[in-house]
Amino acid sequence: MIRRPPRSTPLYSSAASDVYKRQAPDYVDAERIVFFALGDQGSGRYRQHGVSWLMERECQSDSAVNFSLLLGDNFYPEGVNSVDDPLWQKYFESAYDGPCLSGMPFFAMFGNHDHMGNIDAQLAYARQQRGSGRWQMPDKFYTQDFGRVGERTLLRLFVIDTLLPMPAQLQMIKDGLAKDEAVWTALASHHTARSFDEVYGDNPAWIDEVRSLGIDLYLSGHAHNLQLIAKAEEPLYIVSGAGGKRPYGVTQSDELLFGRASLGFVKLSLDAESLAIEFSALDLGGRGSFRVSRDCMEKTSIASCVESH
Repeated sequence: MIRRPPRSTPLYSSAASDVYKRQAPDYVDAERIVFFALGDQGSGRYRQHGVSWLMERECQSDSAVNFSLLLGDNFYPEGVNSVDDPLWQKYFESAYDGPCLSGMPFFAMFGNHDHMGNIDAQLAYARQQRGSGRWQMPDKFYTQDFGRVGERTLLRLFVIDTLLPMPAQLQMIKDGLAKDEAVWTALASHHTARSFDEVYGDNPAWIDEVRSLGIDLYLSGHAHNLQLIAKAEEPLYIVSGAGGKRPYGVTQSDELLFGRASLGFVKLSLDAESLAIEFSALDLGGRGSFRVSRDCMEKTSIASCVESH
């Protein structure tokens, strides 16, 4: 059963706007970072707006959310043509215009459907600070640091595009890992490495490369569902491709700690001691909460440190 906002009342009341309208907290020097991650959201239809409603509700209940991470396929079916394409308003600006979401940056990457259009227009929209100025895309692939713990970066995020040549991107990751020691490291790509969905499944060749990097988290979209996958001696895989398209079915596995064929998103909260992962789905009972202790990871692989909450 899908939960939808009541049709008899406005999605955001004026009272809610007055109370909750705010700028997201700074993510540069924060000792705790909280963000939403979702992909395959750019449909411009009721599915996308339903997830946006759920995100806005969660954002209003947690004032610590710093930003959102868009995992690609930002504009179906064939990307955008220019910075003036009307899809910017329909699929992004007005899709996430609640009083809380309207005050936070959205870091984005390309998906395969974005490559069918003008990907340079998505870069230009960010560089020219078009629209609300929330769209953040520093380059076709990039490294972004979030938060500080003493002299250390709290989260180092590597955003890549597996449809582009990989040597320079892999070198960027290796250089970023060697630069200094971040408390948490994450790699984000539109395409999955591991996935227990009924359409794509695993990408064995890419898994070997990901495993060799030694990162903590791998975030992806592409598979239209929500998943948390833990496999020994590998990063923790988070699939969050349920932002706006019809969900894909999920297959069963002991390594699949959470799997939901539903629309929704994931919220991640990180500090020096732990990582919290919270899935929010639009169907009833669609929440899943997990925690990873940094102390545990000093003794064993991250896959063995995931606790359900």
